[in-house]
Amino acid sequence: MVAWFKTKETGRYPVIGALDQQGRLLGFASQYSIEHSVYVERTQRRKSVGVALMQRLIAAATQQQYHCMGFAHAGTIRQAGFKFGRWLDLGFWQLLLKTPENPQDG
Repeated sequence: MVAWFKTKETGRYPVIGALDQQGRLLGFASQYSIEHSVYVERTQRRKSVGVALMQRLIAAATQQQYHCMGFAHAGTIRQAGFKFGRWLDLGFWQLLLKTPENPQDG
């Protein structure tokens, strides 16, 4: 198990552990997926700035061996929030990458 945690740490994958009072591992959470955000200044929109930023993010995610980013619609939670005087839906989008090269169970 120590080697598994070391692999996650080396790959910069997020790992969160829950320990008891004696320091024993009770459980953990990890992921091969990442959430990303792209912001483009209003006057620079439709000038390929967003495309360039996304290409860099995809390259970085692939290099870091992540497996999933957001692009293709994967689901919707209807009326998940109320904002601007109306109910808003929450959409989930994903892009599956050909990584990690050697996925680990757990």
